[in-house]
Amino acid sequence: SGAKGEGIYLPGSAYYPKTEKDLANFQAVISIPKKFKIVTSFIENETEEQNKNIYLIKSSFPIDDLTLVGGEYDITEKIYDNFTVRIYSNEKNQQNINYLERVKSYYDKYRNLFGEYPFKYFYIVENFFATGFGMPAYTLISKKLLNMPWVLTSAGSLAHEFVHNWWGNSVFVDYEKGNWCEALTTFSTNYFLNILEDKYNDAREWRKKALVEISSLPDERRYPVKEFKYQNDIYDATIGYQKGAFVFIEIMKLLGETSFFESLKDFAQKYKGQRAYWSNLINEFDKKAKEKGIALPIRKIINNLISAKELPYIQIKSVQKFKDSLILEISSTKPITSYLTIKIKT
Repeated sequence: SGAKGEGIYLPGSAYYPKTEKDLANFQAVISIPKKFKIVTSFIENETEEQNKNIYLIKSSFPIDDLTLVGGEYDITEKIYDNFTVRIYSNEKNQQNINYLERVKSYYDKYRNLFGEYPFKYFYIVENFFATGFGMPAYTLISKKLLNMPWVLTSAGSLAHEFVHNWWGNSVFVDYEKGNWCEALTTFSTNYFLNILEDKYNDAREWRKKALVEISSLPDERRYPVKEFKYQNDIYDATIGYQKGAFVFIEIMKLLGETSFFESLKDFAQKYKGQRAYWSNLINEFDKKAKEKGIALPIRKIINNLISAKELPYIQIKSVQKFKDSLILEISSTKPITSYLTIKIKT
């Protein structure tokens, strides 16, 4: 628990036995004094008995950890059909309502892209220490961030934690074999949410900033996306998040948005409650390309993208005018299959 009774934080490995690779179904009953409220994944039922709050926990699919948090919270809630959004905070704030409505907009947008949301609720919980975490069905956020709406509602903040409920918190990662989920979540939110909200300049600025960071990596810190495991420093984040997101931007260009997101829906459904790997994602994209008659070696293209230490440098080698035609010769430092946009000013 926190210092001076600030709150409760029990990480998954702290109060029950587990092995490193376990995925398990959980069932538990939690009894706590009435002034405290508990938040965790898969709360089936909350009841009051005398001076206690009783929580029934029952998972609907296997997960890798069941972290418990708690404290004396004020709750702001909205229920939309079968989806509940709550904020657990230490004080009432008008901004909380805006956050609830923002989460509902994410719920609508991403269900269309990835298929059914894996949980019954999403809770935003004020954390009593500075670090924020994304857990299955909820996120822990510091009070400082809760009071900075322009940060929390940016494409890479609250939306990023929400989308982790598909990538990383219902389809799980074996980090030692390659962490694909930060790349896919970054693509889905930091970049593609801007497209969904018609903020094309913001999407372009994200790409530009990300490319600057990738090209500024020190030589000794450059490595392939498939080797990214954890974010130990800013250089790891540049590779695992930004460089990884560009892999998905390229795949979407080659498959088209419809086939790309159909593949992700299949992936989310097939691997819910399991650990998934780059190879599983590649299989889904390759299978969809064959179904749709897309005559590209998708498997080879993606493997090249995630295995490349350096990004290819593409340039116009020569330009020739022939009658009413313009002949462009484009070269690349490495073999690459991609769609290029050519802008001609006359």
